[in-house]
Amino acid sequence: MPLDSAENSRKLLQRRSELPNSIVLYRRFCGPAVFLGLMLLFSGCNRSTQQPTAENASATEPESASVESLLRSSADYQKWFHFYVRHTSYVYPGDATVYRELRRLGYINIEADNIENRQLPGSRSFMIVNPTDRGSALPGLEKTQDGWGVPIAQQQIVSITPAGQGPPPDRLYRYNVVYKWEPTQLGSEIEMELPAKSKPPSGLIQSQSSIRRGTSGLVVIGHPTRGVPVAE
Repeated sequence: MPLDSAENSRKLLQRRSELPNSIVLYRRFCGPAVFLGLMLLFSGCNRSTQQPTAENASATEPESASVESLLRSSADYQKWFHFYVRHTSYVYPGDATVYRELRRLGYINIEADNIENRQLPGSRSFMIVNPTDRGSALPGLEKTQDGWGVPIAQQQIVSITPAGQGPPPDRLYRYNVVYKWEPTQLGSEIEMELPAKSKPPSGLIQSQSSIRRGTSGLVVIGHPTRGVPVAE
């Protein structure tokens, strides 16, 4: 047999003897790697299928009764509209008429009421006033630096409707709140004497509020948007 042929036969036998060892090494090292890869793949798929479910759960609208109770009890929707009475001041005729009506109804005492110039139409009156016990007991009375704000109307919610969810990450629930200014008893009593500039806005007004879920329940976030008139 030639030398080259003998050498080739020896190398072929050597390769055949090494083949089982290579297979064993491949199975030993590649097998676990493939198994680990498959585990990561299935884990990723499982996570991707569970994530939308969690998002859907967080996107569930709060109960309308809870939202309505929360917003109706919010200070942002219980504000008062005031007519301001100054303790000592020169008062224009339109407001002076309201002062005198408030005195007639028993809400204030007028200690001085002197018209600045009786010969000049529209002349101011110099007035000194103080609230009576009845006036001081008014719900919503506001004390100012130089007088009082007597409550002539209060906000009253008419309707609350969902307006969708905001963008991530907060995903706040938005609600359109329609309200109006409801006259108080005092407001109704002096309505005819009130100048147009002193009257609360008429008609319906809409603002928007944002709510999120807190650890102890629903929470109003920030303050409502500026109210705008809406058609009735």
